[in-house]
Amino acid sequence: MLYIEDLLTPHRAGRTGSRGVALALAALVWVQAGIALAGRLDPETEYTARVLYVVDGDTLKVKVQGEKVSIRLIGIDTPESKANARSRKQAEEFGKSQEEVVRMGRVARAFVEAELRHVKEVRIRTHKKAYDRYDRVLAAVYLPDGDDLSEKILRSGFGLPYEIKPFTARRETYAEAHRQAREARRGLWRTW
Repeated sequence: MLYIEDLLTPHRAGRTGSRGVALALAALVWVQAGIALAGRLDPETEYTARVLYVVDGDTLKVKVQGEKVSIRLIGIDTPESKANARSRKQAEEFGKSQEEVVRMGRVARAFVEAELRHVKEVRIRTHKKAYDRYDRVLAAVYLPDGDDLSEKILRSGFGLPYEIKPFTARRETYAEAHRQAREARRGLWRTW
């Protein structure tokens, strides 16, 4: 068996052990890379996940394959439920105050919490780009009855379609769900 300390020890021929140091560093990098990749979800793959809690109207914390993971629902965006730079930007986009955006974000989060209150497990389907810049898993989430959670949020009026390529597969369905919710003044559209 080879131990790292053996690699760092000078060789009998009087060498300084620099080759051993290089090998030890290479081994350490390899181990760290393996740790970093452990628990990563594969793109375009379906998993079963246990819902832990709702972070925001479009973000969940779940447990999948023994790991706690943040899921960013693809295809939709909901108002932020906390005052931050994003909620300021949304306020500008919607022509509302930041406080109103945050209040509506909390309403959207409460809707998702109610939808998931009695749900133990969901199916998630990751997509081509499995992670976003915040290291959240980008995925579609399906309820036990097979309903697409993103579509349900849109149909109930608690979100907006949010298209980021390559996530365009359900573009028309999501746009239609959103249009119907606005016309019927459901969810956030009662007051917006």
